[in-house]
Amino acid sequence: MTKALAIAIAIVLVRPAFADPGPPCEADSCDITPIDPGPRPWILRGECREDDVVGYRRCASFGQWAAPALGPHFAFELGAGWRHLVAPPVPAVAVTRMVGGVASSAADLVTSALRARVVAHGFYAGLELELGDLTGRAYPYGAFTQTGALAGLHAALGPFDLGGEVLVGARSLDRPVDLDPAMKVWVTTPVVELRARVELWLSPWITLAGLLGAGVLDRSEWFGSLAVGFHTRTYGGER
Repeated sequence: MTKALAIAIAIVLVRPAFADPGPPCEADSCDITPIDPGPRPWILRGECREDDVVGYRRCASFGQWAAPALGPHFAFELGAGWRHLVAPPVPAVAVTRMVGGVASSAADLVTSALRARVVAHGFYAGLELELGDLTGRAYPYGAFTQTGALAGLHAALGPFDLGGEVLVGARSLDRPVDLDPAMKVWVTTPVVELRARVELWLSPWITLAGLLGAGVLDRSEWFGSLAVGFHTRTYGGER
């Protein structure tokens, strides 16, 4: 009796190794969702099994595991910079206290910037908000606000990303009037800038970026900036 029981147990244990795994599966018909979450999780839909027998492995399409890396990732940057610009004249307005406008003149501002970018396959696009001298005390030209959309290309070189970008937007300056310093007028002008960009990966998620750019509409304008970036994908998914 004991011998017969041992033989029966041996048959049960050995039988799966010689069981017919069924016909091989085509890659385009593979579905790895298990239909039996019980003690046999390797059983899948249809007649295919997830095992190591060559020609009978049931798996997803070739390279499907890498599909998420092909999508875009997002980067958020917070930076500070130095900007040299030409303040435009204040247009004449119908105010009895105001006799004339203010002539154009150069200004240097310390600014802070917030950027949000979406990056995919060496191309990126995003939005930027840059603010400076909001108190109007440090510089004679009052508040500075610049917003715009940017787009660029970059390439990986070791721990660096090198690239260039263009920004198209608008700039607003809150400027005082010569004859009445207490009176200020908002002046808004278009902005187009070309920039060079160098980004160093400090960790899989954090970068330090340096930007240097110049104005297209007024070539006497330039700016430089340093920014810390936070990324949603390790090394941008490109390393």
